[in-house]
Amino acid sequence: MKKELVKKYLEKVRKDYDFGSEAFSKRSKLWPDTIFLIKENVEDGDRVLDIGCGDGRWLEALAGQDINYVGIDNSRELIKIAKQKHKLLNVKFLDGDVLDLPFEDGGFSAKGGPASGWDKVLGIAVLHHIPSKELQLKALMEMHRVLRPGGKLIMTNWNLACETWSLKNIFSKKEKGMGLKDLLVPWGIVDNKIKRYYYAFSLSELTGLVKRAGFKVNQKYYTFKGKKSSFWKRGNMVVVAEKK
Repeated sequence: MKKELVKKYLEKVRKDYDFGSEAFSKRSKLWPDTIFLIKENVEDGDRVLDIGCGDGRWLEALAGQDINYVGIDNSRELIKIAKQKHKLLNVKFLDGDVLDLPFEDGGFSAKGGPASGWDKVLGIAVLHHIPSKELQLKALMEMHRVLRPGGKLIMTNWNLACETWSLKNIFSKKEKGMGLKDLLVPWGIVDNKIKRYYYAFSLSELTGLVKRAGFKVNQKYYTFKGKKSSFWKRGNMVVVAEKK
């Protein structure tokens, strides 16, 4: 995608979520396979950074666990809702950008103590909203930067293979500079006239980027209705990776 369009669609994603924040919060639901994924990887005592936290919905998957949680999102309206919905919990929500996370580098203590940084970073349905390989890699490098050594990235993205290779998409009239994998998908829960931007990763493409950012990939698979699935069924892609 051309540089001038990258900025346009980054801003469009933020504005779309601001505009649709109330409807999104009321009708958003937790995906069973993602709840399991989070519970399987987050332990008591973890420092958890939830990037693209929205209204903080994944806190439900962490209920009952003794964790230090911070959620961050560039939609100010969703952050307002998150603060109101979870005001009785000992958690924090920040307005911020995955491309420039407001946290120090994760690393080993200079005095030989425990490693500093986040234990777990959640990136649930976030990276596919970022246009261009350059910025996707930058986002992953930011996630890597703030994790402690040995910390984990727990990430899902939509599997959009069917939409990518549909005749409708192949012959669609897109803005000059957009590629086949740059998709605009109607947002049914808000208004079908609003089309959110998505980048259609393949799992191999996604894991390649994760490795380039410095991670060791521990798990990678497709899911559909809570079960491991194939490339051609619309569902989610899961990647769990570790900071080396």
